[in-house]
Amino acid sequence: MLQFSPYLVLIGFSAVISIFLAWFFWQRRPAPGIGSFVTMMLALSCWSIASALQLAVTTLAGKAFFINLVLINVMIATASWFLFTLSYTGRDGWVTQKSVLGLTIFPVLTTIAMLTNDYHNLFWTSTSLTASDGLITHIFESGILFYVHTAYQYALIVAGQFILLRSVIRSPQLYRGQIGLLVIGALFPLIGNIIFLFIGTPLPDYFDPTPTIFLVTGICIGLAYYRFRLMDIVPVAREIIVENMVDGVIVVDREVRIVDINKAALKILGKEGKNVLGQPLLNVWEKQREALMQFRGVEQAETEVNLIVNNEPRTYQVRLSPLRDRHGNLTGRIGTLTDITTLKQIQHKLEDARQKADEATRLKSDFLATMSHELRTPLNAVIGYSELMTSGMVGDLSEQHWEYTDRIASNAKSLLELINDILDISKIEAGRMELKLRPMHLSTWMNELVVQNQVLADNKNLTFTIEIDHHLPETLIGDADRLRQIAVNLLSNAFKFTNEGTVTFQILKHDSQLWSIIVTDTGIGIPPHKQETIFNEFQQADTSSTREHSGTGLGLAIVRKLVLMMGGHIRLQSELDKGSTFTVLLPLITDVPKTENLVVGVTS
Repeated sequence: MLQFSPYLVLIGFSAVISIFLAWFFWQRRPAPGIGSFVTMMLALSCWSIASALQLAVTTLAGKAFFINLVLINVMIATASWFLFTLSYTGRDGWVTQKSVLGLTIFPVLTTIAMLTNDYHNLFWTSTSLTASDGLITHIFESGILFYVHTAYQYALIVAGQFILLRSVIRSPQLYRGQIGLLVIGALFPLIGNIIFLFIGTPLPDYFDPTPTIFLVTGICIGLAYYRFRLMDIVPVAREIIVENMVDGVIVVDREVRIVDINKAALKILGKEGKNVLGQPLLNVWEKQREALMQFRGVEQAETEVNLIVNNEPRTYQVRLSPLRDRHGNLTGRIGTLTDITTLKQIQHKLEDARQKADEATRLKSDFLATMSHELRTPLNAVIGYSELMTSGMVGDLSEQHWEYTDRIASNAKSLLELINDILDISKIEAGRMELKLRPMHLSTWMNELVVQNQVLADNKNLTFTIEIDHHLPETLIGDADRLRQIAVNLLSNAFKFTNEGTVTFQILKHDSQLWSIIVTDTGIGIPPHKQETIFNEFQQADTSSTREHSGTGLGLAIVRKLVLMMGGHIRLQSELDKGSTFTVLLPLITDVPKTENLVVGVTS
């Protein structure tokens, strides 16, 4: 048989609110503490349902069953509340199998004591039914184990409240509102239950308002979510994050008083403990007053400072950021100090190594330039005397002697060309190459090149075609000698690697700002995997020991460096067995610059 009371509506409504909160926050997992919070809400809903059924039933056995069920859910709710506060504030390290087992032991023993109360009467000393306001209610006299049970539940709730209050004090402003609402929400049921058990209320004795008061808790939690994004933005335990940071963290208020500081910052300050809290930073860190003064009145900064820590010079990267309330008003500043001493030392070592490498490169270039210059004098003498002998000016030579002398002259000329290339490379790398920008007559310059290279075409029976763009001005500004060196290197390569077909030499106007030198051949071509390195020093398309064509691989490297010095760039298009096209694009200069000789160094 069941009975009805208007209080059943209130209790049922609190059960609905608890179930809704459990479902709502379950959707927000996996935020810290979600599992414990949902368990607590479900236990509260079961508590409310059991409390309502206890009021509705009319038998003593039924009321005893549902009262025991209420107490079991109370134990589950309080244990879940305590676990939630640990996870929510970042103390997950405390939530272990042993701690959970410890929290389970007491509820299990309490449940056993309730179920066996008929044998010892230590939980309830007596149970009976009575009538009140037309309802059949119960009278359960509490025994010693009930008060032990109640004290244990209060201890868990108070411990959770203490953890939350501690987080309120030590957390940034961002988290204080949501934690404060949690504290308030949890206080209402606690206070209501104390009043119901020990003081008394104007409500009937058979009605326990504790589950209903959880409606206030639900409202506080709802406000905490919608106002402060409860479970979306949760506080992280300061002891886990801030205290264990390698970087120093100092938080000051608007009057530059220390309101928070971690161990790393205390070590930098040379202080121990937290007795510096509330003190002006300038007073605490008098030794670094000059370093601190540069941040006076500064809200945000990032710089490096040199400090003396433990009698050793250290370098720190300082980041200063403003702290503001929700209205945008400045409430303080937070500063982080990152020790970058080792990084700076590594940077200094790298800088020293770079300087030494640059010096070694300069000495190498100087050595090559000097040796190349010294070697050219005797080689010129060898070539000169060889030509005298082959010309017959020193007497007649036999055919064999003439052949040997001609070989001497030929090899000496090859060696001289190599030395000249090395000298050019070393000059460019040492920054000693001079570009003499002067007016040059384009047609005359091109005709001289054709005459110089026609013999190479005739020796191999190749067609040598030339083309000059009439849209180009007749006179350009440039270094005629270095441009000739570029063209000769490209043409000599074209003739060297072309056995039949045509070599084309073109001078064209590219656009209003650029003109081009284009050398095209129908030779052997360059493999795709070699085209990326063909302009590197001492690199050739054919690097095998049995290669057909001789050379050092310096020609194209010099061409590229000279082109870069002139402010241009070079392109290559090539296909095996079909030929290659080298295109040099150069700035189109028609006015004589104020400085006739430009000294440019290129090391790439």
